[in-house]
Amino acid sequence: MSALGWIAIFLAVWLALSATTTGVALPDPMALLAAVLLLLVALLAVYRWRGEVDLLRMLRRGGMVLLPILLAALVPIVLVFSGDGLDVRLRQAALAGLIIVTGWLATFIFQEERRQRDRSEQELDLLMALRSEVFTIVEKLDKHPITRQAEEVERNIAMGGDDPTGAYFPFSASESPATVYDAVSGQLHVINAATLEPVLRFYAAFSELGTMVADTHRAEFPRLEARRRITLHKELTQQRRATLYWGLRALEDINLKIGVPNPEAIPRSGKNEDVTL
Repeated sequence: MSALGWIAIFLAVWLALSATTTGVALPDPMALLAAVLLLLVALLAVYRWRGEVDLLRMLRRGGMVLLPILLAALVPIVLVFSGDGLDVRLRQAALAGLIIVTGWLATFIFQEERRQRDRSEQELDLLMALRSEVFTIVEKLDKHPITRQAEEVERNIAMGGDDPTGAYFPFSASESPATVYDAVSGQLHVINAATLEPVLRFYAAFSELGTMVADTHRAEFPRLEARRRITLHKELTQQRRATLYWGLRALEDINLKIGVPNPEAIPRSGKNEDVTL
């Protein structure tokens, strides 16, 4: 059972005991307080049904911090609302303590709301920056027909054979560094985990692609036999396809998170229709 359910049951029992002991429900001050709290619980249930998770999370954190204090204040609250013979100064002190606790809770809620707003703004800024860089890389990869070009290159390598004088050595341009990702990598913890996962997968694939391209530029590469060079180029092609795929996934998830209409509508060249989500 959820926490809201337990609270609702507790408040309902509170009302029932009040009605049993006093003969009336709402005129009793404590029962009236329980009714108000029960109404707040019902409001929170509506918020949960509507998906207002930020408010629920905020109140849950506040409750975890202040619950022991509220429980400790329950006795003085009862004393304030009952017993005409209670010393006036004690009632005033208990009421002042109740007001202080309420103030703490209100302050916590406001601070938590501001913190959540700042975090959301920071997350949006990061996603917009990463979206721009991911799209640039995806556009560069997608403007060439990866599979068709790879088949042609591998055919030329096979025809060139192993003789260095007549062998065919394809040239792959080095990939530009992911400057935006490197600059914001220490702030990625503010991004929602579900959105962050494909972004990280994309940059991991892009980093591996850069390493594989760099390997083809090494002095040892031309001395490899044709069969080995074809195998390495096939692996390079697979990595290009994987990088393009994860780039498209990252863009779609970022678009979904920032509220872009039709998040899957990513501009494509149409030259790599075999790489789809």
